[in-house]
Amino acid sequence: MKDNLQKANESLLEGDRDGVLEVLQNEPEIPEVIWLRANSVLLDKERLNLLRQLAEGDSRYVQTAREFLERELKFEKELSEPPD
Repeated sequence: MKDNLQKANESLLEGDRDGVLEVLQNEPEIPEVIWLRANSVLLDKERLNLLRQLAEGDSRYVQTAREFLERELKFEKELSEPPD
């Protein structure tokens, strides 16, 4: 598993989202895997669900996931408002 996390991190740094998801395809839903998936999925709804999962958990990713989630929800709200 450690090797796959390393490969997934390298893929993410290279901007290869599909590579991240492919490497983590069969990995258990641990915080590190969820975090990498949240930063790799293309669908906003899926990313928000993964961030919520992390924000409600108990890991080193909780605070960062909450900050990302808050920012995502703020952007979503701003984009839904009509322009001035």
